[in-house]
This record gives sequence, C-alpha cells and structure tokens, in this order.
Amino acid sequence: VTEAPRRGTGEFRNTVSMQVARRRPSSAMLFWTVDGWLGEIYYQKRTDRGTTYANRLTMVVVLDTCCDYPVGYAIGEQENSSLITEALRNAVEHTAELFGRRYRSCQIQSDRYALSRMTPVYEAVGDKVTPARAHNAKAKVIEPYFRYLNKAYAQYFDSFSGFGVTSRRESQPSAEWLNANRHSFPDEKEVRGILANIIAAERRLKHDRYMELWQATPEERRLPMSDESWLLTFGRSTGYRNVLEGSGLRPTIGGKK
Repeated sequence: VTEAPRRGTGEFRNTVSMQVARRRPSSAMLFWTVDGWLGEIYYQKRTDRGTTYANRLTMVVVLDTCCDYPVGYAIGEQENSSLITEALRNAVEHTAELFGRRYRSCQIQSDRYALSRMTPVYEAVGDKVTPARAHNAKAKVIEPYFRYLNKAYAQYFDSFSGFGVTSRRESQPSAEWLNANRHSFPDEKEVRGILANIIAAERRLKHDRYMELWQATPEERRLPMSDESWLLTFGRSTGYRNVLEGSGLRPTIGGKK
C-alpha cells in the first residue's frame, strides 16, 4: 500500500508487484535485445584545455538471447540513434557472415530512447518490436549481460572504472590507485580496440553453440532480409545527387554519371 507513493511506481514494479519468470528462446534469431553499455574502462584524452582521464566509451550491443550471443555492436562516445542504427547494421551484416545471407530477427526488444525515430529501423530488423516499459530495469534481459562483461573482461584492465554507483564499495577499484596511475591509461583508439576484442572473444566462445541453435530454428522462423530492404534501411549516401533529365534518371555512382 505504501511502497508506490513512498518510493515511486518504478521501484514498486521492480520489488513488490508480480515478477515474470522467463526462459531463453529455444533457437537462434527468435529474440534480439538491444541496449547501450557504458564501457567501464577509462581512457585519457588530450584537449586544448589539457588532458582528461575519466573518459569512457559507449558500446551499443545487439544480443541474441538464446545463448547471449553478441550478434551486433557499435562503439561511440555516447548512445544516440546513429550508434544504435550502426549496431543493428552490424548485426544484420554478421548474420550474412554466419548464415550466408542477411536475416531479420523474429522479435526485437529495445528501450524507449528515440523510439519514434528508431521504430522504422527496428521494424525493418525485427518482425515484431516490443519496447521495454519505462523505468523497469528488469524488463531488459540484456542488463545482466553487461554485468557479465564487467566481471569476465573489463575488471582485469588497469583503468577499470568500477561496477557502477550502486555496487558495494568492496567491489570497486581503488580511486587513489586510479588517480596515481592515470597517466598510463590507454587512449581512445586503444579502448575501442579493447571493446572490439571483447565482442570478438564472446563470438568465438559462443559461435559453435549459436550455430547449433540456428540449425534448430524452424524454416518458417528464418526471415531473410531483401537487398532492397537492406539498402533502404542501412544504405549510405554517396554525397552525389541524382539528375532527372529528358532521357530519364541519371545517377552518379563512384563519381561517374
């Protein structure tokens, strides 16, 4: 009775109201979830005002929840619609590397960030789109995966920034040590390489299991993405304008009309 007005409806849903027990999809490409992870690895950055050290990159991950396989990712300074689109583009491209052609997911889950702008992209990549409920951390199954990345990979780097403000103090790295050794922090390019290597390691680790689960995916659940849909959703502009003349449409491709 008092929990919701005292601590908020979000906290009420997370701790008191009925929780839903879930199990993993039985095969690959049935359920993707996408979210941004603030990579907990500091890097130093030189600016006109001097060098800063408490810098972190964001990595948007597209996760197939059948075995927590990172099917797509993109790395940038902050989460935005362009970075999410690039991660989804990487995911669809990676399906071609795995299965020989581009495929869509049967269902995709996202948060509500830039939802109106991102919905056409989500609908192109997933047959069904289910945005997570706002202020409900348990709605996104990708959150435990980010904790796993911290424990399995990130915490072993010297510039590891910690597990987040809500973690126990005993689990956090020494702020005094980080400050004393900040001059040895990697630069942005090195951290981008570290994050990319983490995803590469995850893919190698789970590749065989993921291919087994793909073999278990029914044929009617395998949804190819056409080249037309791919170009319409993820095609990049050449910077040249097409010309409509009396003879018809004359495009510029590779600098030639």
